[in-house]
Amino acid sequence: MENAKDGRRLTVECHWTLMKAEDGAPKSILAINRDVTELRNSEKQLRLLENAIARLNDIVIITEAEPIDEPGPRILFCNDALSRLTGYPPEELIGHSPRRLQGAQTSRVELDRIRQALQSAQPIHAELINYKRSGEPYWLELDIVPLADAEGRCTHFVSVQRDVTERKRSEERLRESEARLMQSQKLESIGQLTGGIAHDFNNLLTVIIGSTESLPEQLASNPRLSDLAQMAKSAGERGAELTNRLLAFARKQALEPRPTQPWAIVQDMMPLLRRTLPETVRIETAPDDDTWPIFVDPGQLESALLNLCINALDAMPQGGALLFETANTFLDQAYCDSNAEVRPGEYVMVAVADTGVGIAPQDLARVFDPFFTTKRDGTGLGLSMVYGFAKQSGGHVKVYSERGMGTVVKLYLPRAEPTESPAARGAPAEADLRGQGVILLVEDDDLVRNHAVRALEEMGYSVLHAANGAQALQIVRGGASFDLLFTDVVMPGGMNGPQLAAEVATLRPGVPVLFTSGYTENAIVHHNRVDAGVHLLHKPYTRRKLAEMLRRVLRSAGEKRRQ
Repeated sequence: MENAKDGRRLTVECHWTLMKAEDGAPKSILAINRDVTELRNSEKQLRLLENAIARLNDIVIITEAEPIDEPGPRILFCNDALSRLTGYPPEELIGHSPRRLQGAQTSRVELDRIRQALQSAQPIHAELINYKRSGEPYWLELDIVPLADAEGRCTHFVSVQRDVTERKRSEERLRESEARLMQSQKLESIGQLTGGIAHDFNNLLTVIIGSTESLPEQLASNPRLSDLAQMAKSAGERGAELTNRLLAFARKQALEPRPTQPWAIVQDMMPLLRRTLPETVRIETAPDDDTWPIFVDPGQLESALLNLCINALDAMPQGGALLFETANTFLDQAYCDSNAEVRPGEYVMVAVADTGVGIAPQDLARVFDPFFTTKRDGTGLGLSMVYGFAKQSGGHVKVYSERGMGTVVKLYLPRAEPTESPAARGAPAEADLRGQGVILLVEDDDLVRNHAVRALEEMGYSVLHAANGAQALQIVRGGASFDLLFTDVVMPGGMNGPQLAAEVATLRPGVPVLFTSGYTENAIVHHNRVDAGVHLLHKPYTRRKLAEMLRRVLRSAGEKRRQ
């Protein structure tokens, strides 16, 4: 009952006892009243506290203080948040150790640190991975404090835990973003390095390869000198390949993409592969019945697939199966969120799989790094080039591998616009590559210019040559007649190749232009693609490639004039 005293409401607990006489008749009533106001207030506060703890999003656990070691202290109390998070009903938690929530990914080091703190009855802050009843892991941030009795002896531990799984995922995404930024900066650094050396290095290789190209035949009567000439030519070609792979990884290649049917590329490779692969390796194919055309540089796609084939062959020393597969696919936003630099849209998956030894888990994250290789005599640039080609083409590449089971490399390349049709592959080079006409050659490197003059004259062309744009314009303004301007892209003296071509176009409209460069520096390449209508011959080039490009450009100019 409630009474009032001094204006305050009191809660009184009353006990009445009926007193009887000796004959059993009621005699009196004994009333005992006790002020329980503080007790009832404490009970209300306790119920309020229990209700608040039950509704908390944070987990509250009270355990015994002993035993610290296995099987661990028992849970005496836990709020509803623990059941909501883990899926365990309270009866499966009360009376058991919190260690039943731990698993394979729970840090042993962190557990030892917690155990040492509890043994000395010290508060501890920690982060752990625990597991739900379903087996799904989750991250916890927890604070544990000891409770002591009146004598100062630790009797219980109170643990307040917070689910920080989303925060950890955000931190992981941030780390991945930082890693992607570092990767991008690394690519940029490599791009600057390769760009700085590629132009001069490719100039030298142009002279080396061009000069040694015909030596083996001319020295056929002297096998020793012929072999030396062939070795020099092979070394130059390997140097050119190395430079091109570096440029591919750094995404500095001047691609010439066009609608391309990927399965046609694979089919064109088959005769070569069947001739060169050992009998212990069988080729299997799984083409999509209606593979979309893709928008890529077909020559670079073929080079990328050949690199994958070489890697696959090295992984199958005892033989196995080499599988080529294509499939149309759509990459949604969820997939792109977890894969750097990928945009949602329609792609064609081109995969090369092997049944080889597989890639070790510790190596899988490094397979695209330049110069990383597990081969004794490898350059470590094969997959780097594939990676660069895929990224520069607007796609991406994924590698899946298990030790002893094999490896699958999947290229995801952007679908060509439906209105565009795949262009036919280039016709075979003509047997007779000689030409006629006058070529205005502009090249600042003396070695390359002298080499190119000799090569052009041996093909049957007449040559006018200049060391820079200013000299070339003097020749043009002097009234000299020529049929084609063949100019380097990067030149000193304030006028590069495209600027020279623009000046020549005003003086001699309709004269075709063939550019050459080992590194374009975006002068005629924008968004990683050669500008439309521009003809570019990459350094280092062979005489045959030079002859083919000259015939192609001159033929194209002649067709335009006839239209």
